[in-house]
Amino acid sequence: GISSKNHPFILGDAKFLPGFEDAVVGLKKGESKDFTLQVPLDWRQKQVAGKTLAFHVVVDRVEEIHEPEFNDDLARAVGNFQSMEALRASVKEGIKEEKETQEKERVQRLILGAIQKKISLELPRILVASEQDRLFTELRSSIERLGVGLQEYMGRANKTEEDVKKELEKEAQN
Repeated sequence: GISSKNHPFILGDAKFLPGFEDAVVGLKKGESKDFTLQVPLDWRQKQVAGKTLAFHVVVDRVEEIHEPEFNDDLARAVGNFQSMEALRASVKEGIKEEKETQEKERVQRLILGAIQKKISLELPRILVASEQDRLFTELRSSIERLGVGLQEYMGRANKTEEDVKKELEKEAQN
């Protein structure tokens, strides 16, 4: 009873159930296939561990991954870089800036956590509710980007919208 439309799948990533890749290899655009797979007992999603699942797969698109040649032409194609060395330097600087930002945010969270433990503050309910709604909207968007509807997600998790929002309340208060 679960479906996922437009779910990206890369053959060789081994991110799906064992046997899934073997079942779909060779399918072409527009082709479909029905098959069943036994879920391993130690599968990460415990609600389906040990069960036999039936699949109906429809191939919407098949693409081949081509790794580009790493040269100055590629550097010019991906941005305003004169050479691969300039691109590497830019990527290195970007990673450095990202790590610095992450570290600043980590320290800020530690400081705010320490302050939060020392003070008692009654937050306006409307402020917490607004943040809960924002977090819920983010969650819904993330789920929908995976090709799963919110109702389907909540059904699989055996939760209601109120349950999910309740779980987000602590995070909203923080």
